[in-house]
Amino acid sequence: MENASAMVKSWYKLANDLTVLLSETYSCDVIIKVGEENDFETFKAHSLILRARSDYFKAALSTTWSRKNSDGFYVIKLYNMNISYDIFYEVLFYIYGGYVLAYDLEVTEKLQLMIAADVLMLDHLINFLEEDLICREIDYVNKYTSEVLLTVVQILGCKELLKICEKKLLLQPKNLFYSEEFLSIPRNYLISLLERNVLGLNEITIWNRVLNWAIHNTPECISLNMNNIADWTIEQVDALKANIDEFLLLIRFFKMEPKRFIEKVGPFKQIFEEDLYDEIIKYHEKSIDFEPTYEVLPLRLNSVLLNESCLKPISSWIDLPKDKRNDWYNKYEKTNIKINYEEIPYDFHILYRCLGTKLTETGWCKYVYNQGPTLTVIKIKDDSVPLIFGGYRNISWSEENNENGIGGDGFTFYSYDINGYIKFRWVDKHLALNMHLGSRNNSYDFRRGKSIYIDEIYTIDTFEVFKVVKKEDL
Repeated sequence: MENASAMVKSWYKLANDLTVLLSETYSCDVIIKVGEENDFETFKAHSLILRARSDYFKAALSTTWSRKNSDGFYVIKLYNMNISYDIFYEVLFYIYGGYVLAYDLEVTEKLQLMIAADVLMLDHLINFLEEDLICREIDYVNKYTSEVLLTVVQILGCKELLKICEKKLLLQPKNLFYSEEFLSIPRNYLISLLERNVLGLNEITIWNRVLNWAIHNTPECISLNMNNIADWTIEQVDALKANIDEFLLLIRFFKMEPKRFIEKVGPFKQIFEEDLYDEIIKYHEKSIDFEPTYEVLPLRLNSVLLNESCLKPISSWIDLPKDKRNDWYNKYEKTNIKINYEEIPYDFHILYRCLGTKLTETGWCKYVYNQGPTLTVIKIKDDSVPLIFGGYRNISWSEENNENGIGGDGFTFYSYDINGYIKFRWVDKHLALNMHLGSRNNSYDFRRGKSIYIDEIYTIDTFEVFKVVKKEDL
């Protein structure tokens, strides 16, 4: 322990001695200009230290790229890199001293420092700042997730922080798509979002926000009114078409409700390839024997547990005829993969998703109470029993309903293979209990949080609750 303590003291002394060199400019042989070409700040540094500590500066100071000027200095110009004077000083301090005084920095400064570190190929600094943000600034990350995401998607090394941001935003995707940062997210990242089958937004909303992104990022169109595209010039329409074309095949136009497609997308027909637009119209018209040449992507559903093949049987049981609604009625339903939007009379909006280890009654009450009819889906870890359990209640979960003993009607279900069959059972009266589906004769009890009781106790892997909304009510 004494040797370790002595070593730490030696490293600390070395770091301090090296940072002192930052103020001793007489021995410097590098001038670094930071800012804009007509508005920059100048730093002096030592080429030996820069080469040793940064691959970027090692390349910049190589004989291939740099020569000393007549005054004996290498000159490096960091123009138009969006690095401020204060941030670059922190970079230099880290290069010389090997540490950053993170406690003295605002979170916004740490994010700017991460971007600068990425540009200057300082991977260790990126890793340090990422860990600091996760461990010490998680409240900020949770509150300003879109702002943090906009930074980390630009940095390949920030995988853990990106995962945290995405997990939060995919629970409430509107917070990203309607944020100021959305219009500035990189093209490649927007493509990766649109490639997801899980987004949790109405496809018309996705189209509208992608259109806004494309207009904002097309210089010829940025000041134009998107509601009056008929007044745009041919050059402006062509510029927008070239910028948005890559996204059009990723938006689920084939799965949109036909009237909404004509209303919301139709005015922008000019930016579509003619054959793509015509095929969407023919598909919506259900032309006999028509097979699109373009890929018809599946209906987008904000679930990591269900897929579109489950929606038709689930919807049919929500609308189960009254003569079949009794506690003894149960049936296996085959899932139907080929479905059209109009066949599904309901939308399913995510209210609450979490891992079984994080499931609590507090979270349940916060996110699920007073939301109207809901669908609950539970995946368990055990391989010896059905993979998925769940159920539907036709009234709100609420304190008032619990106190009055009102559990509502609905059904429970389970499946060993979600792509094959689902076993449904009607429930005439759910027990009026939090985190409990079914009647006394057939029930799933997950009031323990991370486990579910059926006939035995099983461990919950993942948990989702959806608000069920009839489309005509949207």
